[in-house]
Amino acid sequence: MEDDARAWGLKDRIESLADLGDGEQARRLAHEAGALCAGDSIPFADGAYAALFDGRELTTVRIDGPDIQDVGFRPESIRA
Repeated sequence: MEDDARAWGLKDRIESLADLGDGEQARRLAHEAGALCAGDSIPFADGAYAALFDGRELTTVRIDGPDIQDVGFRPESIRA
């Protein structure tokens, strides 16, 4: 529960930085949390979940081979 609260707090911080125009800092924090970011290579996986920061929003995606599906943010997808 405490980890989930930290993860949601970090998500809010990353997205707030992006909203304020500090995309570089937002991307750095997203990478530190283990998220893939716009421009990163997406690993080829079968049913894996990963955090993804698109420059505006931090979410969780399911990767099935070449297909990527947004499943909504899941706190366990990042290191907080």
